[in-house]
Amino acid sequence: MNELRLIAHEGKHGIIYWQAADRQQVNAALRALFDMLDEQGCYEDDEGLEAARAGEHSAIYRILKGRQDCEYEKWEVIYAIDPSSK
Repeated sequence: MNELRLIAHEGKHGIIYWQAADRQQVNAALRALFDMLDEQGCYEDDEGLEAARAGEHSAIYRILKGRQDCEYEKWEVIYAIDPSSK
């Protein structure tokens, strides 16, 4: 069976999932997550914040990874099984 890779964010409003099958989707998912958390005011003085806001993937990843287990910023990569594939 094939697995589908997802990025899941668990926040105060529930869980949001982004498909992350390839590098382009991973980058887009992390950017969407960063933008959402930035809009919620999670980031103020983080190192690399301006670069992340400008869309630099490495800065986005460093900020998200460094705060991955914070209460409202928790996210993880999970895998779902595609039952139609053999």
